[in-house]
Amino acid sequence: MKKAVALLVVVLCATVVFSQSKENKAVLEKVMQLNTQQEFKQLAKLFDTAKGRQVPPYLLYRAWNDVVDKFGNYKTTKTLKTEVKNGQEFVIEEFEFDSGYVKMKIGFSANHMITTYMLKEMTSKADRQLEEKYRLPAYVTVKNVQATSVEFGKAPFILKGELTMPKNAKTDVPVVVIVHGSGPGDMNGKQGPQQPYRDIAYGLASKGIAVLRYDKRTNTYADECAEDDYFTVNEETVYDAQEAVRFLHTYKGIDAKRIIVIGHSLGGMMLPRIADMEIPLAGVVFMAAPAKRLSDKIIEQMDYLAGLYPDKKESYEKQKDEFVRLQRHWYDTNTNKRYLPFGVGARYWDDIESYSQTEAAKKMKLPMLFLQGSRDYQVNNQDFELWKEALKSSPNATFRLLNGHTHNMIAGTGKPCPEDYNIPANVSLQVVDELTQWIKGLK
Repeated sequence: MKKAVALLVVVLCATVVFSQSKENKAVLEKVMQLNTQQEFKQLAKLFDTAKGRQVPPYLLYRAWNDVVDKFGNYKTTKTLKTEVKNGQEFVIEEFEFDSGYVKMKIGFSANHMITTYMLKEMTSKADRQLEEKYRLPAYVTVKNVQATSVEFGKAPFILKGELTMPKNAKTDVPVVVIVHGSGPGDMNGKQGPQQPYRDIAYGLASKGIAVLRYDKRTNTYADECAEDDYFTVNEETVYDAQEAVRFLHTYKGIDAKRIIVIGHSLGGMMLPRIADMEIPLAGVVFMAAPAKRLSDKIIEQMDYLAGLYPDKKESYEKQKDEFVRLQRHWYDTNTNKRYLPFGVGARYWDDIESYSQTEAAKKMKLPMLFLQGSRDYQVNNQDFELWKEALKSSPNATFRLLNGHTHNMIAGTGKPCPEDYNIPANVSLQVVDELTQWIKGLK
């Protein structure tokens, strides 16, 4: 799971007609002025209060100061896009800070009040430079791989992806679906200069195994997901993974009896649900999959990071407290989602917090492979041992602990830390070989 960052996501829906965008531009300038002056009570007055909904100043304070803590002082604003949707004007703004960029979507009512104030992306300047350093692994034989752009899914959530297949295969080939971890990930699992899903896709295709990877629903349809009060992990992850399986089941050149799903992190956590469908899977791979509750994992991560960076301990403690409070179940289904972690609603948290992936996995009869890196601080060896204990009576479970590997299945040394993701590196050949051997050994 990606590092949790407490940021405000406020969506106040309105169906009104906008007038002149020059007034909205003036509002944007006022927003940044009040943010930099720490005048959050005044900033809250710029938000539309239709239907009696208020924006608490303390949420605006946290949203701004979390960014400042991460990226330093605000510098400039750049408008990337202006659009009209449902009679409202929306702008995509990129705010530059000392060491990073924040992209937001901001919407306006007819009287130039803010109706939408939504984080879309945070990128450090170093990450932007590092992204350009990505290269495919040396173990990939590109000439033996055929990459095809595909689309699949149910309207209105059609997803784009890439299917990598071995070239000139004489028989139908097995296929893997890669399911993302938490956050609005793209098809490559991109983090800085690392693209682990792309590494795995091209690595396996080089060895005769097709792979489908795709942009996550929350990446492609961020606005729609944020506005959905009934949004759960099923909409985030499960349903689209099942649609990917259905798409591949009739795809030419694919062996429909050898469809395997690799779930990374949150995707691994949800594999028992994903596998519960009308098309039988040949097997599933739990890759860096948490065995504990999601809130427990985030609390663990915050504790770990607070110990690693004492100067940021207060910020991590605040983020941890959100999940400690969540576990007390202080909210109900009528609680506005902007008061809950990540800006998702009560139904999301009720669902995932009551889910036990280890208990669900005990009921699975298909082959299961567990891959865990020993240098993974996000999903650690405790989770790996919990999986082993839960499935100790299962003849279908295989466990592989990979020495020195991170959450992204990349080998390294030293104390695990977020800076590991800034190192240009690839998924190890050991991981690709483990997957290849296990998949080709399935009967």
